[in-house]
Amino acid sequence: MVNVPIYRGSTIVSESALEAAVCKLEGGFRSILFPSGQFACTHSVLACLKAGDAVLISDGVYSP
Repeated sequence: MVNVPIYRGSTIVSESALEAAVCKLEGGFRSILFPSGQFACTHSVLACLKAGDAVLISDGVYSP
């Protein structure tokens, strides 16, 4: 059996039409697509923090 190759998320470029399609399917207002679930979690947390803030996170917060 051959493993699926790993692709870097930062090198995949797509139009915003994919985000619009997901948004429409989910019945949302806006959507942002991320290359991984961990990056989506990180982006959400960083949106609420400012420079100098501290965050305590358990080891099991993201377990793919």
